[in-house]
Amino acid sequence: MKINEAHEELLKSLSGLDEATLSKPMTPGKWSIRDMLAHLIYWNQWCLEYVRERWAGGTPQGFPTESSFDQLNKEAAEQWAGHSPEQMFEELDRIRRDTLDLIKEIGPEGIKEKWLDNGRETEIGQFFDSFAGHQLYHCKQIWEWRAANHF
Repeated sequence: MKINEAHEELLKSLSGLDEATLSKPMTPGKWSIRDMLAHLIYWNQWCLEYVRERWAGGTPQGFPTESSFDQLNKEAAEQWAGHSPEQMFEELDRIRRDTLDLIKEIGPEGIKEKWLDNGRETEIGQFFDSFAGHQLYHCKQIWEWRAANHF
């Protein structure tokens, strides 16, 4: 599972950046790193809740439509606007720990269970890995931004 790798990489990519730097847009008219953290909190929590409900035998609402992404990301940024970066890191770490607890509960055989998701067959472990990959994608953006801005 890539979850711990993605968490460690995020912490490394943010190392030494102060709150003012985290709050500046990475490029004009785009997200700040803070907004990106809020985005990751939202989507990582969504993934956790989706798998938890599905594993418990429920039928969670499917993946949000692409047309709703901007609104969901805006809401996430607004929700976390008043929180410190440390609180945001703590929330991401809590979600990571809860996800690892769920993976332990599901067990090595259960994590290989397949389900149909958006018309594709996906293993539970692959689903979690895709969200970790999403976080690593944003880490790469931060590293590129740091290099371009000499941070």
